[in-house]
Amino acid sequence: MKSGLVLLLGLALVASCAAAEDAPCSYIVQGGDSLYSIAQRYGLGTDAVQKANPQLDPKTLIIRAGDVIALPCAGNATSGSSPLDLLSRRSDLSILFKAALAAGDEFIKTLNDTKLTATIFAPNDTYFEGLLEELNKTAAELLQDKPLLKDILAYHVVPGEALSLDDLDNKANLTTLLDGEFLIVNKPKDVVRLVTTSEQKIRVDNKELEAGNAIVHTVRGVLVPATAPIGDAVAPQDECERTVKEGDTLSNIAKEAGTTVDDLLKLNNLTDANFLKLGAQLVLFDSCI
Repeated sequence: MKSGLVLLLGLALVASCAAAEDAPCSYIVQGGDSLYSIAQRYGLGTDAVQKANPQLDPKTLIIRAGDVIALPCAGNATSGSSPLDLLSRRSDLSILFKAALAAGDEFIKTLNDTKLTATIFAPNDTYFEGLLEELNKTAAELLQDKPLLKDILAYHVVPGEALSLDDLDNKANLTTLLDGEFLIVNKPKDVVRLVTTSEQKIRVDNKELEAGNAIVHTVRGVLVPATAPIGDAVAPQDECERTVKEGDTLSNIAKEAGTTVDDLLKLNNLTDANFLKLGAQLVLFDSCI
């Protein structure tokens, strides 16, 4: 049985998405809903909604109040009235949205607060899937582990400050919503990375999303605190090295990493910027040595 707060949240999100172009990517099913009525509400085809939800039994298409289903959507919202509203409008953050709902009423209230002042780091579905593969878990198993979810999600929230990329100073200590846990900012060559207490180094993307009074940054990995029961099982993701692939140039690698060709030459004892050995491992930053 889904909590009443989840259903109330669903009603609020329905009210904020009145037109077809505003269809959320993640929709919380309400009492009396059917796939047909949901499709009609947003001007979508029932077949398109069914196709977006392969988990449904094609013979019955049964949905229950409190379920979260996917809708065809623009999927690239850059703002929302609250963090949860923003997550519901992003096609690449659907696992994070479901995780927030599964973490319980307290976390739902926090992320649905339009006045919440916070910095939130948001890993997309690809990085959540990578974590699940490392842990040998399914998404359903992760969503059922409420204590683990609450710890991981709280570690992605820095309360009290809405920090832009420029505000994330090198070596800054960020106190998270998870009691006693923090993140350290690592910012060589204007590339922002977050160092976790489990020794990950996760890159922060160069874009900021608005969510009420909060700022949301997408990040290239799920942040795992050392105190989480899976902390020891997660391999550090430090982006300190880059394997040379076919078609790579030193210039492109430098641009991608946010560094310079000269620095890469020096760090890797290279003399010719035009010659790269396929499969070679390049060190990206002097902080990685």
